[in-house]
Amino acid sequence: MQESNRVAAGQVHCGAEVDKTAVEILFDPQTSGGLLIGMAEPGVESLCAALRTAGYSSAAVIGTVTENTGGVIDVDK
Repeated sequence: MQESNRVAAGQVHCGAEVDKTAVEILFDPQTSGGLLIGMAEPGVESLCAALRTAGYSSAAVIGTVTENTGGVIDVDK
């Protein structure tokens, strides 16, 4: 399943600072669903704070959507 997730993602480019082994988490079928929230940036920090207060101590911003890259996923950090 992990390999089919990688194929479905298409092109993935990783920045120099990205731990290549950590990138595997992007394709892990055990983490694909229900773990991510997409939202407008103005409310992000208050949501993370509320989640941490509710006991989800690992709540964090893990990325941003910046622009349409024509089907290429850029992982920077």
